[in-house]
Amino acid sequence: MSAPSLSFPRKARLTLAKQYAAVYDAKARKSCGPLTVFAMPNALKYPRLGVAISRKVGSAVVRTRLKRMLREAFRHDQHAFPPSPRGSYDLVINARAHDPAQLSAYRAWLNEALAALDREWHKRAAKGARHDA
Repeated sequence: MSAPSLSFPRKARLTLAKQYAAVYDAKARKSCGPLTVFAMPNALKYPRLGVAISRKVGSAVVRTRLKRMLREAFRHDQHAFPPSPRGSYDLVINARAHDPAQLSAYRAWLNEALAALDREWHKRAAKGARHDA
């Protein structure tokens, strides 16, 4: 059996403002370290990522490096993310100003936040199923 691909193709990215808005409007977020991760289930078989970094975080060089680190953390762990009640997740990551961290720290923060968000979405799905019955 071959190892899963660690690529980050265009289909795994949130590219439109309405996609970001939909994730924000789902009102599910979790903060871990300097990161705030927003998540919304999607009906796809793979997660998608959007990164939104404010100018308050630092210069363009600092923001670009942070975005690269976050995409790399996502790229490495995307196949280990838990499945959503519908398929996978659309994620948007925001960051507060902080001293640069190692890739392992960003991976840990992302996984911790996504685990908490996954629990939240499964609770919401179970609550909705009870109200439907």
